Amino acid sequence: MKPEGADVKAYVWKQVRGGNTYSLQVEAKNGVRIVNKINKLAEEASWNAIATSMGGKQACLIFCRDFKDETELKAWAKKFPYEVIYEGTNGKQRRIG
Repeated sequence: MKPEGADVKAYVWKQVRGGNTYSLQVEAKNGVRIVNKINKLAEEASWNAIATSMGGKQACLIFCRDFKDETELKAWAKKFPYEVIYEGTNGKQRRIG
């Protein structure tokens, strides 16, 4: 079971329909420890940082990565310590990890 990540929300979506590049957006309580933890987890999983916003009480980190297929993405999401929400090309959201 994933920890209660009330302070962390992770969203994943496919950048281009038919492609295998995905974006990961992590919204977290703005704190050095949690931001460093998320950056370390992303780096270990080969995500590339593309944007960071550290305004006010929220931090927003955006990463991108190529996967072979959606099954590989789901396998990664199950290992990620926070709940991951996938937003499909139709705009519907579902929990994948």
